Amino acid sequence: MKTVTKTNNSPPDEVQVVLAALGEVQEKMTFLTPLSAADRQPLRSGRIGPKTWRMVQARVEAARKHRELLPATFDLRTLERDTEQTAGLLACLARLDQMHEAVSDTLLVVGHRVVQAATVAFGHIKVAATGTDQLPTSVARGSRTRRVSSGPSATEAAEAPVPEPGKVAAPVVIPPAATPAPVVADAETKRDAA
Repeated sequence: MKTVTKTNNSPPDEVQVVLAALGEVQEKMTFLTPLSAADRQPLRSGRIGPKTWRMVQARVEAARKHRELLPATFDLRTLERDTEQTAGLLACLARLDQMHEAVSDTLLVVGHRVVQAATVAFGHIKVAATGTDQLPTSVARGSRTRRVSSGPSATEAAEAPVPEPGKVAAPVVIPPAATPAPVVADAETKRDAA
């Protein structure tokens, strides 16, 4: 396994500045067309991969060279504008993919570090609070809670509040699972055990 040698010690304020800038960029992207799942489905066949994109470019170039063969009703200018916009969107998507991967990698590094540090801190607190009533039950039970669902959906995750830098989110208290009723052995089982 490769060891991560680069540490990220940038202040949390930098992330907030970038988030604000991303919000401004998104507001400027008035050309975006959000689709519902139902609207998206019939358009899936029009996906543009590298091979399809090369074919489209060659066909647009052929249309430019042979304008006289196109019917008078064919709007070549619209085709050219849409081709330019598609090229720009592909470049934008490639840049966003690079940024997404870099943010995900950074989150893995910083997230791993914060989980380890929080575990160490909790270990110290747990040892120091042994025999006292100083440890909040929500924190004490945090390491023993069971996961009930497979996690939030993509929509729930996107709508979840992001804690501000330097502030710790309030602990989520999950009630313990109900303990099963004790099994009472019948007379035969007791006799067999004896």
